[in-house]
Amino acid sequence: MEADAESCSNYVNQFKYLGHIVMYGMTDDEDIEREIKNMFIRTNPVTRNLKGLPSQSKLLNLNHIVFVFTIQLHGKLLKLVL
Repeated sequence: MEADAESCSNYVNQFKYLGHIVMYGMTDDEDIEREIKNMFIRTNPVTRNLKGLPSQSKLLNLNHIVFVFTIQLHGKLLKLVL
């Protein structure tokens, strides 16, 4: 029995699902590694700027940065939902 070209399924090694890359084995390990690298790229300038500050100032600045980042994240999520 011969298979038609139309009946054959094509498979991909990876696909994007809800903004994340899922690999063939249903893992997202490579995507997690990519996200970690992106996180370090974003946080390294912040750590360099905080290097000379006293501990109390560092804590206040980091709290502010996390707060602003959270607000931005919620804004992006609301745009996706609405």
